[in-house]
Amino acid sequence: MKPVLICFALFFSALSFSAHANQDCYFKATEKLDNIIYLAEGFNGSLKLLNNFNQKTREALQFSLVLASGNTPPNDYMMSMVNDANMMFNGLSQRADTNSSLSGYINFSKLKNEFNACLSEEVKLRCPQTISSFNYKITSLVSNQDEANRQNALLADVKNQVFSVLKSDYENKIVMTPEKIYNFTQNLQQPYMRYKMSLEGAQGDAALLASIIENELPSCLLR
Repeated sequence: MKPVLICFALFFSALSFSAHANQDCYFKATEKLDNIIYLAEGFNGSLKLLNNFNQKTREALQFSLVLASGNTPPNDYMMSMVNDANMMFNGLSQRADTNSSLSGYINFSKLKNEFNACLSEEVKLRCPQTISSFNYKITSLVSNQDEANRQNALLADVKNQVFSVLKSDYENKIVMTPEKIYNFTQNLQQPYMRYKMSLEGAQGDAALLASIIENELPSCLLR
């Protein structure tokens, strides 16, 4: 075979190998796409549960304030709101466990490492921004979900303390004070806001990561 033909054969063989490797990268990235979409929906569900819990808790505390202003001890209606809020938080914690299990199944660390390991130099040069966005969103998602789980535990502790006092005052017919209700509200608000921010971040990360896989990676890896 003439040298020129050999060069052409090697060149097209290299192109074929690169294209095959790029396809493998694409399939690795899309393998868990549906699960990432479900995860984004799971975070959105957690946000709704968290907001419902916050609303019901605030209603219970507002009603406690009304009772306190009339020098009236807590009643059954107030405790029913507390019990409703507690059930909502239990549902929120169950959803957090489900989201964590789904993230464990996706295994973002493995997904990221395997994806980057199979990228050809050609693709790295052609699509640096897309690859960078893919990696960053995974890192950010994992960080936000870890923070959401941490805030879930912190909010659970504060919620248990507040609800324990409310229940004790109810059973002992102790009239609440505006100062106590104000402190309860402030104590609950900080972990709630941090929890909400981390869930919003995780939901946005998961949704954008899914969009990158669906809409940006094909033009980088399959052309």
